[in-house]
Amino acid sequence: MYIFTDSPSRTEQLFSKEFRWKNRYNDKIINNDYDQLVSQLLKNPSFTEMKTGLGWHSLVHTKHSVVSQFDSLNNFVKIGLDIPDGILCHADSGQNFHGQENRTWEAKEGNIHLSVFLSPEISSEKINSKFLTMGVTSVIDSIDSMPGLKGKSMIKWPNDIYIENSKIGGILTRCFTKKNMMRAIVLGIGLNVKTVPKISGNKFTPKAGCLKDYSESVDIKTVFHALLDSLYTQYQLVKNNRIQKLHKMYITRSLLIGQNIAVYTEDENTPKFIGKVIGLGNDLELIFENNISPIRNGRIEILDS
Repeated sequence: MYIFTDSPSRTEQLFSKEFRWKNRYNDKIINNDYDQLVSQLLKNPSFTEMKTGLGWHSLVHTKHSVVSQFDSLNNFVKIGLDIPDGILCHADSGQNFHGQENRTWEAKEGNIHLSVFLSPEISSEKINSKFLTMGVTSVIDSIDSMPGLKGKSMIKWPNDIYIENSKIGGILTRCFTKKNMMRAIVLGIGLNVKTVPKISGNKFTPKAGCLKDYSESVDIKTVFHALLDSLYTQYQLVKNNRIQKLHKMYITRSLLIGQNIAVYTEDENTPKFIGKVIGLGNDLELIFENNISPIRNGRIEILDS
C-alpha cells in the first residue's frame, strides 16, 4: 500500500511504525489524475510504501483537512478522472465535513474521518443499498472487536451508528453508474472514538457520544485498523455478490425493528406518517405492520422510549 501524508510523524503513530519517507514519486506509482487528487488534499506530501495483507491501493493521510475528502473524491469521479480502485483518505480533523443532506458534522481530532474510493466491475443492481450495508456493517464489526465495550452498537436506519441513545457515527455513500455497470463508489465514514462533537440535539439525533464513553481502553489506532480490515473483507463479499451475511447483520442490529416511528420527508415539522417497523426488505426499505407501503427515504424519529 502506498502512503501519502503531510504529517509523517502522525502517520507513523497511526501505524506504530517508522517509515523511510520520500518527497518525490513517479508516474509508475500514480498517474497524473491521481497526482492531482494528492496535490489537492495535501501540501508538500511525503511518500512511502508499506506491505500489508490487504489489497488497498493507497492511503492519503492528513493531520487537518480544510476540504471534505469525501466531496473531493466525488468531484474527481464526476469530471471523469482516472484514479485506482481502493483509495483511502483519512483526516485526523477537518473543516467543511458533513453528513447526510450536507448537514454539518464536526470533524474533531481523536476521531476517524475516512473516505474510500472503490471501482468494482460489477452490476449496478441495488448497488446503493449493497454498499451502504457494507459500510455500516464494517463499522459495527470493527466496534464489536473492541475489548471491554459496554453497550451494543446498533443501526438507526439507514446510515447512523448508535450505542444506547447516542449517535457515535454515520456513513455516506455515493454511487456512479454507467449503463448497467458500476463506475465508482465513494464511502464516507465518520466514527467518534475519543471525542464527542458538538451537536444541537433534536428529535432525529438526541445526542452524540463516542466509543471512549463505553470502553476506557479504546484507542483510535486499534479502531482504525479494525475498520480497514473489516471494510476490505466485506468489499470482497460485495464484489462476489455474497451480500446475504451483511444484510442479516444489518437487520440484527437494526434499532428500528419493533419500534413505533415517525417518518419525515419534505416537512421536518410534520411526519408523513407514523407506524410500527416489523422488518427490512432486500433493498433496506422499511416494512411496517398493517400493510403500510414500504419506506425508502426520510428522517426518522423513534417514538418508543
